[in-house]
Amino acid sequence: MRRVICIRLFDLHCDTLGRGCDERCSIEKNDGAVDLCRGRVFAPWVQAFAAFISDGLDGKDAERRCISLLDAAELWERERPEDFCIVRERGDLTDNRFVCHALLTGENIGAIGDISCLNRLHARHVRAATLTWNGDNPWGCGSFGSDNGLTALGFRAIERMQALGITVDVSHLNERGFWGVARRMKRPFIATHSCSAAVTLHPRNLTDDQFRAIRDSGGIVGINLYHAHLGIPFDGDYLDAFHRHLTHFLSLDGEDTVCIGTDLDGMELPPSFDGISFLGRLYTNLQSRGLDAALLDKVFYTNAYRFFSEAIA
Repeated sequence: MRRVICIRLFDLHCDTLGRGCDERCSIEKNDGAVDLCRGRVFAPWVQAFAAFISDGLDGKDAERRCISLLDAAELWERERPEDFCIVRERGDLTDNRFVCHALLTGENIGAIGDISCLNRLHARHVRAATLTWNGDNPWGCGSFGSDNGLTALGFRAIERMQALGITVDVSHLNERGFWGVARRMKRPFIATHSCSAAVTLHPRNLTDDQFRAIRDSGGIVGINLYHAHLGIPFDGDYLDAFHRHLTHFLSLDGEDTVCIGTDLDGMELPPSFDGISFLGRLYTNLQSRGLDAALLDKVFYTNAYRFFSEAIA
């Protein structure tokens, strides 16, 4: 009889809210990468859903977009109250009545500009956020923007985020912005969906020193599945590439730091991977390469769970 592997999953980043908002798709089953139908194989399953603001929006338009995405998450919760739970407090992370525990995050919230938006986002249960996307905004500069770092407003924003309990996510910041954050942080900070620059030199990937800074702060790093960040062609060997990035981060004393941050629905995977179902294949492949179950449980679940169970009031 074939042994069934029970996989606990905490994925730090997906962009599925965009589909929920723009396509009015169901969280039960949809044509994207993340839904309950496929996610049910993971138990427990915590999924971070990012409210993503594109670089083309700013000010009130950016905030309206962000709020409409958070509204989509609340609609899913009303439609599937027995299966889908927005994480509002620490205990919601593992309430076993639900299939999916939805951790709400923001992406490129600096596009809004006004720091008072942080109070409103926190009230809507946003618990982590990136300051930028790829370009520049009023708070700072992304990895494909200018060479400047955080602005004076950006430094004020991270102080307010720390006071509210919104975790600062440095994915997408350029390197100067990253070190601006690192110098000012009094709390742990994270990179939800970033790979290793030592394995694949890419502006979005983290250098070893950046990884160590996050590690030493008590933060976590999620490896994503975007082929360019992994350093492979679209139809390349994702399993081998992920293993290389993971083992490099582990070599940096990262056993308690490295996590999963897929970026599903923010990029494409080959259709045969079937979205989030790919993570089951990834787990068994890593196990076949000699990574034991205890370590894989840390990477796939425990590290992220531990972090947010402490970060959420």
